Amino acid sequence: MPYLLYGDVQLEQEDVDLLTPPLWLNDSLIEFYYEYLERETYPPSTGIAFLRPALVQLIAHQQDPSSLKSALPPNLSVQRAIFCPMTDVTSNTVGGSHWNLLVFYRDTNTFYYYDSSGGYNLGSAQEKIRNLYVALSDENANVEPKFAQVATPSQINGYDCGCYVLAITDLLARRLSARSASNILATKLPEKPGDVSQWSLSEVLAPDKVHGQRHRLRELIERLRK
Repeated sequence: MPYLLYGDVQLEQEDVDLLTPPLWLNDSLIEFYYEYLERETYPPSTGIAFLRPALVQLIAHQQDPSSLKSALPPNLSVQRAIFCPMTDVTSNTVGGSHWNLLVFYRDTNTFYYYDSSGGYNLGSAQEKIRNLYVALSDENANVEPKFAQVATPSQINGYDCGCYVLAITDLLARRLSARSASNILATKLPEKPGDVSQWSLSEVLAPDKVHGQRHRLRELIERLRK
């Protein structure tokens, strides 16, 4: 019997056990949290979308990513910011050894790259953005997307990369939602060559706070089970 059924996500006991350090968060836990954010906090009307890890991997390794457009969430082509968690896995399978986050912002046609281990997944992420762009673009994808690496706080252990993906997702989604509420997101963010100030992690992401994502996620799961 599943530990939790929530929306389209099924969590097993073995998934929840991964919330105990020093284990790594897996695809199912990140998928669950993204499902929760989408259902409870950031509906499509906010202009924010959260791609599930398995779908990101499928797109990244598809020979013809445009063929997947019909399988993508509805209205994705009109969402302004799309969160894409990914690992360094080199085939269309779950797994990998390190999580990082790509955020595609349609108005600047840019993928913003966040990695708590510096550039550990940089090469892998750069190889995958073309496929992602073809699938996510609302046009013919004839224009090359831009790529920007954003300075990211470093993890202090070898197992909290998934926690950083969730913490950064929280921070950026709140920022984008606040802009949307004040109608700032309704217009393009100012764009200058190489300027990532709008996407910088100016707020403090202390390691202990990020590590606390495990406890908060467990509390959320237990609350939803009741």
